[in-house]
Amino acid sequence: MKLHKVIALIALLSISTLLYAEKAYWFTNTENNYMTESGAIYSDVAYSAASNDYKLNSVVELTDTKTERSVVVMITDTLPKTVEGRTIAITPIAAEELGILKKGLTDVSIKLIKGEMILDEADADLESGWYKYDLGLFDSSKEVQKIYARLLRNKLKPEISIEDDKIRIIIPFVREFERDDAEIAIALSGVADPVASKTYSPFI
Repeated sequence: MKLHKVIALIALLSISTLLYAEKAYWFTNTENNYMTESGAIYSDVAYSAASNDYKLNSVVELTDTKTERSVVVMITDTLPKTVEGRTIAITPIAAEELGILKKGLTDVSIKLIKGEMILDEADADLESGWYKYDLGLFDSSKEVQKIYARLLRNKLKPEISIEDDKIRIIIPFVREFERDDAEIAIALSGVADPVASKTYSPFI
């Protein structure tokens, strides 16, 4: 799919992406051939990061809440449990682009571009009474526009994400007692066989 079509689609649908406020800092590693949790060798000149909030190989965009400078990094490692109050660590080259090499840390908003967040223990049991519906990946922007409009008409709240030039549609939050109605609405929107999974409460 052409990039301009993807951008136009997102603008057309007016999708709002959740932003998470975090504390970012930069780090380096002096150990030769240090292997990150993802299996990649650590490099100061790789746009990568360590976090316990996102699954490995997730891609996120960090934006400094004061300067609005931003950088896109891939999560390749986890943080030590002893690190408190700092939720994401980035490499020197990423810190340079973000403009924090001198001050060392800053408040950032984090936009999840690709991948998933990690649920904490309170959410991990997933007995919240909420469900997520994955409607699948689509190649055609026109098809997504049509389905998205139908979902809105049927009083659902869809979200989209871009994955390898395809578009994924999800219904992120459906209460358990609303599942039957949601599945009928999804079917009426022209989507067959959505995948439902338990998820965390949006109010936690």
